Amino acid sequence: MNNIPRHLSQPNGWVQVAESELNRYCLSGEFYISRPALDTLSDGFSMVDLLNWFNIPTRPVITGDTRLINEQLQAHFGFDPDKPNRLCFFVEIDLIHQHA
Repeated sequence: MNNIPRHLSQPNGWVQVAESELNRYCLSGEFYISRPALDTLSDGFSMVDLLNWFNIPTRPVITGDTRLINEQLQAHFGFDPDKPNRLCFFVEIDLIHQHA
């Protein structure tokens, strides 16, 4: 099984959310959004709504979890042991993958 984070194995398909944006929402770690997921953001569900979602109370998240954000997006919570403490946890936001 390949444990390489998708934002590292497919770097051109992902955009890192700026640390200044994360700071506005008291979020830490590294957040990446796939280009297709970024294309779904609009006035109906914006980057503001997306980042606010991470501050909604929910059950605890465990590394490796994937949570649904809305009917189109999901968040995968990962860990990269090669990064320093503050940056070792990451979130990948992507389209919900449909399995046939």
